[in-house]
Amino acid sequence: MQRRKALIMSTSLVLLAAMSLSAKPKIGQSAIPTYVFPWGARSLGMGETFTGIANNAEALFYNPAGLGQSPLAKSWIHMMNKESETYHFISITAKPNRALSDKEFVWALRDNGEIYKFNGSTWVPYSIHLIDTSETIRDISEKYLDLKKYEEVEASQNSLQRYNGIGTKTKSEIRELLKNGGTPADKLDSLSTLLAFIPVSQRNETDILGHIFEYSDSKSNSELAAKILEIVDKPSEFKEMLELKIPFNLGIGTNATSLFADFSGRVWATTKGQGLWKYDGAWKQYSTQDGLSSDTILSVIAPNENSLLIGTSQGLTEYSNGIFKIVDKDFKESVTAVTQKSDGSIFLATKSGLFKGKSGGSFSSIAFDELAVSGTITSLFTDTKDRLWVGSEANVAVFDGKKWAKYQFKGSKINSISESKGGSYWIATDKGAVEMIERDGQSPEWKVYHAKNGLPSSEINQAISFGKDMWLATNEGVSQYKSGEIQATGFFEQLLPSLGIDDIWHAAVAGVIPLGEFGTIGVQTNYLYFGEVPDYDFNGVLSDDNKSSFEFVGGLSYGLAIKPTFSLGLSLKYAYSRLSEDSKATSVAVDAGLLKTNLFVKNLSLGFSMLNMGPGVNYGEQQSSDPIPFTVRLGTSYTPIKTPAVELLLALDLDREIVFVEKDGTPVPFYTAIGKDLFNDPDESVKDEFQKVLVHTGLEFTYAQLLSARLGYMHDEAGSRKEMTFGMGVKASVVKVDFGMIFALGENDIRNNQIRFSITYAR
Repeated sequence: MQRRKALIMSTSLVLLAAMSLSAKPKIGQSAIPTYVFPWGARSLGMGETFTGIANNAEALFYNPAGLGQSPLAKSWIHMMNKESETYHFISITAKPNRALSDKEFVWALRDNGEIYKFNGSTWVPYSIHLIDTSETIRDISEKYLDLKKYEEVEASQNSLQRYNGIGTKTKSEIRELLKNGGTPADKLDSLSTLLAFIPVSQRNETDILGHIFEYSDSKSNSELAAKILEIVDKPSEFKEMLELKIPFNLGIGTNATSLFADFSGRVWATTKGQGLWKYDGAWKQYSTQDGLSSDTILSVIAPNENSLLIGTSQGLTEYSNGIFKIVDKDFKESVTAVTQKSDGSIFLATKSGLFKGKSGGSFSSIAFDELAVSGTITSLFTDTKDRLWVGSEANVAVFDGKKWAKYQFKGSKINSISESKGGSYWIATDKGAVEMIERDGQSPEWKVYHAKNGLPSSEINQAISFGKDMWLATNEGVSQYKSGEIQATGFFEQLLPSLGIDDIWHAAVAGVIPLGEFGTIGVQTNYLYFGEVPDYDFNGVLSDDNKSSFEFVGGLSYGLAIKPTFSLGLSLKYAYSRLSEDSKATSVAVDAGLLKTNLFVKNLSLGFSMLNMGPGVNYGEQQSSDPIPFTVRLGTSYTPIKTPAVELLLALDLDREIVFVEKDGTPVPFYTAIGKDLFNDPDESVKDEFQKVLVHTGLEFTYAQLLSARLGYMHDEAGSRKEMTFGMGVKASVVKVDFGMIFALGENDIRNNQIRFSITYAR
């Protein structure tokens, strides 16, 4: 009798915990409640919506098809390819070495001179300067520029003013002053425009007065000039602003021809006739006055952390420890490409061919017959095996120190050569991007990506490696070949805090590992602990050795993209349930899901999953089996706002547990339960069926990819459950911490004040 009481007590705990998920009319007819206990603090903060989002490890519970989509899977992501405008990128660069603490660091240059930086989710062409009340536009301009000529500073200040829309209100104010000062009506517009954007060098009372006297000889002109000077020095629009946008091409304008990032993360911009520019939070211009062999810069590389090799129209210059030095004063060829091998040998590409030399020495030509290339050399590269790669207008040749290997690219121009972290080689051409994968003892494997098989453009101007990914600068935007994130997450929550029970808790650990072309796998362990259960011997005496009551679910998941925007996922799960020493059960179940992204419009996704498809279970000597909680979920998500600073995500999920038990107590299989529970249940009306659908809604607001705030709502009509949820998330480099909390609004307040914590590593 005592043993039976212990079993009833532990079973009651299970049912009580199950009620925290949803109180349905037929609660208690399904076993292994851990199968349906959602986990993850991010999803909780959004009302436990995630079926249509499924973009982190929490997808293992809600929709395994998320494993087939970015960021969990290898995929192409195309950016800056808007239909309304052609985003033609001619250069792209990234910091060579990426530490764990680095944020996204990719820069790209458009053919119109605009420079963009990737902030982790979007591209931005400017930085933000917080304005001090004592600053003028000129002060800010000079803070971000170190230029050779004063007139260039002037032009940059005027450019900064126009970039931020400063001037329209200023012009109106000046026009009103001039009108009151007696300036002729037909001269008001031209004079007010001139003064509103007057050059920096003329922003003084004398010059302003001189312009006014050309139109008016009023005795009050001196007083008028003083008022105008005050306006143009600190325009009204500027006074009202808290921050100023500083374009990354401030000072350079449209003159940049390529970008290069050195080991420390500084960005260098080459120009034709304007020297070399360095960006380290502000631009500094270098020219022949600083030691460059020419102000026309054609190529730059960083052979190590302490130096640069700079190819110019007049030979090669080395930059080391802040000093420029011409490597060979007798070598005056235009150096269009440069590379250096581990022994210090430097190779230079010119219109005349390939030259070899060393720092401090002279350069000699290498014959084309020896090179095994034809046409003008367009690119040079040294790989991690210290092999020399030479790209031309017709082919690519690789020299391993003993012999040349030649690969034909008929009708294609080689624009750049690079090596991925995975060891493959990427060749950017005007006919597409070519990936070469070497196999020991086998011929190389070739993969070609172009406009006909997924890329927005076949004109690939440059390919670079950054982290695990490849980035392409194309004539139709920037494309990222994303390898997929490795993720590991863990979470914990105490259940039933409203009842003051401390020893009932829920925890999970999960991981996601991308397999490249073969999809992504995930593993999960989900643990539900119900506390200790009193144990009695056969004589009804209470034992000192109490046993714990718990359930454990382990699973293996797999997701694969069938198309770039459509993926499928499967999970195989095993469960062990121990209610008492004599009441144990094991179970297996399968989850299946699908996910469609960019449905009809960009950033709109639809997900569908069927969870816990499997046979019923028996506890101990129980004669009949109990069904496991077969559940169907349908979810959608949409991101209406996605800017460099903020992102807004909206989500909606519907879920329904489908279980049917015959009148004699016999459960039916899940595939039969679909028809009987939904359509042929004589004990329930159509209204009852709709009431058993749980509605989840939520939103997530993210600022600067660092801080997230979440709000959600869950409605369960049949279980009289109405809950608001709130959540926060903080990201620091590769680690993210999330928390979520439930506030009960309806009669069923069993989950009130329940808190869930998660920590996630994503790399």
